[in-house]
Amino acid sequence: MTAQGTMIGSFGYASLEQMQAGEAYPASDLYSLGVTCFHLLSGIHPWELWKTQAYGWVKIWRQRLQQPISQELEQILDKLLQENHQQRYQSVEEVLQDLHAQPIPSIQPITPLVQSSALPGQSKVPISVDNKQKTLIVVACIAVVSTVGFWLTAQHSQQSTESTKTSSPISQPIATTKTTEAEAITPTASASKNDRESIPGIRDLPRLEGKATVVMRVKGLPITIEVDGTNAPITAGNFVDLVQKGVYDGLSFHRVVREPQPFVAQGGDPQSKNLKLPASRLGTGVYIDAKTGNQRYIPLEIKPKGSAAPVYGKTITQTPVLAHKLGAVAMARGSQSDSASSQFYFALADLSFLDGNYAVFGYVTEGIDIVNKIQQGDRIDSAKVTQGAENLKIP
Repeated sequence: MTAQGTMIGSFGYASLEQMQAGEAYPASDLYSLGVTCFHLLSGIHPWELWKTQAYGWVKIWRQRLQQPISQELEQILDKLLQENHQQRYQSVEEVLQDLHAQPIPSIQPITPLVQSSALPGQSKVPISVDNKQKTLIVVACIAVVSTVGFWLTAQHSQQSTESTKTSSPISQPIATTKTTEAEAITPTASASKNDRESIPGIRDLPRLEGKATVVMRVKGLPITIEVDGTNAPITAGNFVDLVQKGVYDGLSFHRVVREPQPFVAQGGDPQSKNLKLPASRLGTGVYIDAKTGNQRYIPLEIKPKGSAAPVYGKTITQTPVLAHKLGAVAMARGSQSDSASSQFYFALADLSFLDGNYAVFGYVTEGIDIVNKIQQGDRIDSAKVTQGAENLKIP
C-alpha cells in the first residue's frame, strides 16, 4: 500500500475522490457499498460501465435494473451512489436509519440471486429478485460494512492527519489550501475590485497573457507543450513561471496509471528531487518560494465554452474550452478547489469525466509517443520556455 503510485480501490467500485485524488472518507466506502448493491441487483459488473462511461453511469443506474425496486430503496441507493462524497450518506448509521424507517422482512431461505457475469460470447441469465430480497441485499451489504466500521473510521482518521496529497485528478495531488472557496470571478479588467479580492492573493500570482511553448525532456527526448494563457492565464502563468525558475528540472513522475486503461502520468512534486525521500511521501509536496519561504497555491481556473472569462474557485458543469483529451496537460489538486501548486499531469487518454473538475492549461503538440512511454520514476531532465516567455507577467 505504501509503494510509489499505489492506488487504493478497484475501477468501477472505488469512488471518484479515491481514484482521482487518493482521498478516502467513510462516504467513499459507502459509495462502494452502493456499487456492490447495484452489481447484485443488476448482474452487471460496474467495471463494464465504468470503462465506457466513467462515473456517468451512476446518474442512470435505474435504467440498468432488470426489475423495479421500491421507491424507498431507490432513494437509498441513489444517495449511496452520488458522485460528490458530501452528498452521500456520511455514516453507516445514517443508512441504517433510513432502512429502519421501512419494515425489514424476516430472512427466509432463498435461491441464489445473482449469476456470475457471463464471459464474452455467453449470454447473461435474467435475475428474478423480489423487493424483499432486494431489501435483504442492501441490509446484508450494510451489515458487512458495519462490522468493519470502527476500523474504517480509524483508517480515515489516520489518513486525514497525514499530509494531504496533491495527486491527480487523479489523485489529484492533494494539498492543504490556504484560500477559501469563492464564487465565480474573473481576474480581468472587467472584474470588480471586490471580485478580485474574493480569492486572496490572486493579483500576486504570475499570469500568462497569450500562449507559450515549453519543451520538456524526459530520458533525453523532447515533449513540446503549448501552454494556453488565453483561456487559463493564472494556471498557465504559474506553470511557465515554475519552468522559468527550473523547478521541474530533475523531478520525477511519481504516479503513472495505465491499467486497467490509460489514465495519467503525474509529476511535479518538488520533494521528488530528494532521492532519499520515502516513496510513500511523494505526491504530498507543494512549491515553496525560495525567497519568501511561502507556499504557492493557485485557484481552480476553468473557462466554460461561450464565456468571456474563466470561473475561479469552484468546479463547473458546463463544457470547458480546454478539455481533457489525449495529451492534455492539467494541474493536480486536492479536495479543496484552490489547492493546486506545482504538480501536473498528462492525460494518457480522453478523460472527459474530469472536465469541469480539474484545470487543463495546455496540450502536448509534439512527442505524445514519448509521453505514452513515461514510466513511474522517470525524471524530467529539463523544462524550458522556447516561445512566448514575453507573455509571462510577474506582479
